[in-house]
Amino acid sequence: MKKLTLLLVLFFPSFLYHLNCQSIIDREKNENLAIIRMAINDFAKLDKLSSEDSVFSVDIFSINDDIIGVSIIGAINKLVPTPENGLGSSQPNFPTQFCVVNSKLFYWYDSTEKVNLDLIKVLSAFHQIDSVNVNGIESIPEVLIDDSKEGVDYFFCRKNIAKYKKIVTNRGKGYYKPPKIKCKNR
Repeated sequence: MKKLTLLLVLFFPSFLYHLNCQSIIDREKNENLAIIRMAINDFAKLDKLSSEDSVFSVDIFSINDDIIGVSIIGAINKLVPTPENGLGSSQPNFPTQFCVVNSKLFYWYDSTEKVNLDLIKVLSAFHQIDSVNVNGIESIPEVLIDDSKEGVDYFFCRKNIAKYKKIVTNRGKGYYKPPKIKCKNR
């Protein structure tokens, strides 16, 4: 009985800590997903940009404690998986999440998710996988850069995602000053 009590005293706080950390991770994951979905749904309504391509790369990034950003741009290059990007992997150079809206593919990397078969099937259906390096580095594929290609950068208030601004631009994030958003209620 004393051993059971000792085990509970030693491991119960650790269990609670893990449970609390997991709930924070789950909450952040859900918030990020909600922000990404909101940006994608808004982007899909922009006739000019959403009609130019059928596949879009999405990137989520932090501006500061109050603002989180989402960048959406038409994919120019195919994805080039390496042996490290197989099923069950999670590497920043390969997406782990996707959604299809209005027959258009949107993909992004989420560090809490792993590459799965559904993702591979969808990427293949949209002809987005260049498999030259799947079994090891065979060659370096040509990378196209189009400086004139426009995308949309969204800036959301973390505590109220209904407050956001978007910028249509061909400049990469970090190469211009993000818009000011009044996130705090005064």
